Amino acid sequence: MINSKSYWDNKIISWEKSYFDNKSNANISFLEKIASKFRKPLIARKQNLLKIIEKEIKDKTICEFGCGTGDLINNILNLGATKVYGLDISPKAVSLAKKIYTNNKKIEFLVQDLSSSKKLPEANLYFGLGFIDYLTINEIISLISKIDKLGSKYVFSVPEKKINLINILHLIYLKLAGCPKFYKFSKDQFSSLSNHKFIKINNQLFIKNF
Repeated sequence: MINSKSYWDNKIISWEKSYFDNKSNANISFLEKIASKFRKPLIARKQNLLKIIEKEIKDKTICEFGCGTGDLINNILNLGATKVYGLDISPKAVSLAKKIYTNNKKIEFLVQDLSSSKKLPEANLYFGLGFIDYLTINEIISLISKIDKLGSKYVFSVPEKKINLINILHLIYLKLAGCPKFYKFSKDQFSSLSNHKFIKINNQLFIKNF
């Protein structure tokens, strides 16, 4: 079975192209063209996350997990961040991100597998949209524990475990796309974390520690 790094290296550029203009020349498959019709919730999720963190960014160092080619980076800079790190498992995505944001010394993109990261770049706030969907609950708890030890803030979107049409269609899409692993979680699965809270905006769930 293909591993997560290979999957995203082959997938991320065309996936983003079907979601927003990532300034690539990627060809979009028929599957992605169909899936793109159902991606309005992703746009809403991005807007909801920005509402949560907008007051936490000015004059701070910010780190995005699962940054892809940097769709959110300009938003973070416009909110006054002094430094932004973008981490992604896909070397192709990081390479394109560096080209898009070339010569901007406030931004640093790094290839990093967050399921097994030993060390994180130091930041005041860590955030991510969608990336924890592809980590086990133990990998997520380990990652969040590292952030807590740094004394930093975090907020991540959570793929909530519930039965509805969108989740069923998403699961079918992931199977057809050959995704090696994907998870949905209940709030109880995060109970071992000592310092966290959940927030729901427009029926989308986020976990945070501030």
